[in-house]
Amino acid sequence: MQGMRSIGGMALFAVLSLSACASPAPAVSPDVPDPAVASSYTDEYSPDEFFIVGVKLGWEGVKPTNTQIVGLGEEACEEIKAGNSTPDLGVADGNARRVIEYARAVYCP
Repeated sequence: MQGMRSIGGMALFAVLSLSACASPAPAVSPDVPDPAVASSYTDEYSPDEFFIVGVKLGWEGVKPTNTQIVGLGEEACEEIKAGNSTPDLGVADGNARRVIEYARAVYCP
């Protein structure tokens, strides 16, 4: 009986030791764009999809519709191309900065 306990104890020790060595879960591929980071945009998503998700992530207050968000991005890009680096988009400053940041990364890099 004592020998069986020793064998069982060794088997349990072996299982626990092996499970501790198991490899961790694989990390997310670094080339997948992260909408929380405007500069991570790639063609993994359409420009509109990435822009909408990224802008909505940090939007303060009532969120506009997707169409309105895209319109803000296009307006920001037109203003930037015309030489205005800080266009007045008619939204709160924090939201405007976010729209401008994403417009630069997605629509008018």
